[in-house]
Amino acid sequence: MNILEYIKERKDDFSASECKVLEVVLNTPHYVETDTITKLAERADTSTSAVLRFCHTLGYKGYKDFRYAFSQALRKINSESNIDAISQSLDQSIKILENLKSFPKESVIELAHAIKDSYDIHIIGFHYSSLPAMKLSMMLEDMGIPSYSSYNNIHALHHANTISESSLFILFTYEGNEKTFKEMFNSLPVNMTNSFLITQNLNTSLKKRFTKTITLPSNNIQNHLQDRSIAMNSFVEMIIQIIDEL
Repeated sequence: MNILEYIKERKDDFSASECKVLEVVLNTPHYVETDTITKLAERADTSTSAVLRFCHTLGYKGYKDFRYAFSQALRKINSESNIDAISQSLDQSIKILENLKSFPKESVIELAHAIKDSYDIHIIGFHYSSLPAMKLSMMLEDMGIPSYSSYNNIHALHHANTISESSLFILFTYEGNEKTFKEMFNSLPVNMTNSFLITQNLNTSLKKRFTKTITLPSNNIQNHLQDRSIAMNSFVEMIIQIIDEL
């Protein structure tokens, strides 16, 4: 039993004025670490004597002893909570990677071949989607494969004018929101014959604009950014590994 649970268990032992202290301690425990007895009494709208009685009821000699023990216990609780959060995050990461295991590899191989065979590669991604786009462009550069890339709408508008119908065009977008790319598509060729959309939105209307759509699996977990970054980054690494083996 941690100290917060112990204090809750003892709530029936406190007087009305001590219950005011109890409310502050339970609702805003972080204040106890720094507040003087006077400041805590002010927060609780009660007297310092009530704070002292509260501490005595819990078995402490005074506020100083209570504050020290409470702060130590609170740090331990927060540390355990952080460990749990890390474990949960790792579990979620494993689930995302497990989903990628069953992901159809044919589309990845097709994109890898397209990159390997093309001399005019254009890679675009905005906001968070710019991270996998940038990663792919940089890793290709390390392999001696040049590409043109843009990571915001302004640059993409100029970039779009350099893309031809036969260019290899790769667009990364987690959500696949067509409105985000409306201006850019007005500058792109209508009939691109070698274009790939990389997204996590199965129902995106952007599909109709591309010759090939690759929809990566999504766990729909609370931390969407974690879901997106792991899936997209792992996908880019898969492409690079395949290209390296071609």
